Amino acid sequence: MGLIKHRPTVRLRLPAVIHPGQTVKVLTIIDAKRKVPIESITAVVTGSDECSVGSGKNRQTYRKNFIKLAVQLSGSGELRRRTSRYRWQFVLPDDAPPSFEGQESSTRYAIEVRVAIPWWPDRHSDFAVTVALPPATVDESKPEVFSTNPDGPNAEEPYLECSLGTRTLAPGSELHGSMALSNVAHNRYRKLVLALVAREYRRDPRGRSIGSTLELHRFKYELPLEELVEGQAIPFHLRLPAAMPPS
Repeated sequence: MGLIKHRPTVRLRLPAVIHPGQTVKVLTIIDAKRKVPIESITAVVTGSDECSVGSGKNRQTYRKNFIKLAVQLSGSGELRRRTSRYRWQFVLPDDAPPSFEGQESSTRYAIEVRVAIPWWPDRHSDFAVTVALPPATVDESKPEVFSTNPDGPNAEEPYLECSLGTRTLAPGSELHGSMALSNVAHNRYRKLVLALVAREYRRDPRGRSIGSTLELHRFKYELPLEELVEGQAIPFHLRLPAAMPPS
């Protein structure tokens, strides 16, 4: 064997999207142009939260690993020429958060495969992994009612009540509800705007709130108003965005 050793290449096959609690089957493929002595082959699954605050020289980035799963694929030996395959699996905790990319914070998952080669630089290969929550079960048996004043209409001031079929919103699903306006004789209501707002909160590794709250998305729905009747329900049916970030 020559003095100059060869570092193999690494490929990974697994589902494009995985879910917490799912048994994920992985195929690690290692290609070598010639035989390579190895000390070990390991795979490490990591999940991490990262957030940043400030700018310029005052910018700080906080990172916390909340998942680290290690699997040894091979011990000491020799990689044969051409292709070697290693099958393994892992399970993320049921409460693992989904992948997320915000303005100043993120939740990311990755798999690092390390081929340890004696007396030679190791081969490190990193692969991003996408984690998504399973489809949410929308329970419409518990509607929610909101109002601009918990004590009800006051004198001639604008007043709105909103009833939602549920507080559990699933991306791509329909939201059913109704609104009602009061004191219509004293206020010129032109239209109703329902906004679904996604906000980003940043926390350090100790869970303490840092920085200001950031607005990620604002999905707006306008409901036209025609002939208004005092306190009459105005029903609506909205299709929620499929790309709605989780909370």
